[in-house]
Formats: sequence, structure tokens, C-alpha cells
Amino acid sequence: MVGGVVATGVMTGVFDLWRSTRRGRPVRAGGAGWRIPPEVVAMRTASRAGWRRRMTWQQRERFTLASHFAYGAGMGALYGAWRGGRVGACCGLGEAGTGVLFGLAVYGVSYGAWLPATGLVAPVNKQGA
Repeated sequence: MVGGVVATGVMTGVFDLWRSTRRGRPVRAGGAGWRIPPEVVAMRTASRAGWRRRMTWQQRERFTLASHFAYGAGMGALYGAWRGGRVGACCGLGEAGTGVLFGLAVYGVSYGAWLPATGLVAPVNKQGA
């Protein structure tokens, strides 16, 4: 679970760096500009639940972070259960390599399959770079 939280932190940092380099489309309080994918997922989820209109900008940011890190922690727990407490390499990789491979698979399946299937994000081939 800790590994999932750490990996989510790294992913969030990469997304924030990516967002900061997108010239001409900064994100400002109130939501104008480009959003990182976890923010899109969180806000579409909040909209479907009927919460978004009642949320302040700060509540939206907190909800985005909380839901993103909760998902990461859950995936980290799933990884731990899959590994069954075993220490060591899997698939010819080191322990860290196995975790990275699992994280990339989670990202690929999430953003490439089940999130687009639910309409929470656009399919990868329809997303802007």
C-alpha cells in the first residue's frame, strides 16, 4: 500500500510538471485551463454524484488528491496481495522492477480501458498530448 501511495505521488508530480509546461493554458483558480487526468476523473465523478456544483475550488482540489491517492493506495494493497508477501523478483525483474511493471499495467488498464469505458476520460487516442 505504501508503494502505491509513493508511486501516486511520483505520478502526480510528473503530471504537475507536464501541466506547468503547457504554455498558454495555465490552470487558474476556478478551473480554467488544462487539467491533469486524475482531476478530470475526480470532477466527472463528483458531477455524476451531484457534488461538484456545491464544492469550492479548495474542496475540488482536496477531493482530487484524496481520490487519486486512495486509488493508488488501493492498487498498492492489490499489488501486495498479488505478491502474497513474497520478497524477490518476478518475471525476471527485481522487486522494484516488478512494482514498476505492475504500476504501468494499472495505469494502462485504468486510462486505456476501464475509465474510457465508463466515460470518465476520453480514450487515449482522443486525448491531447
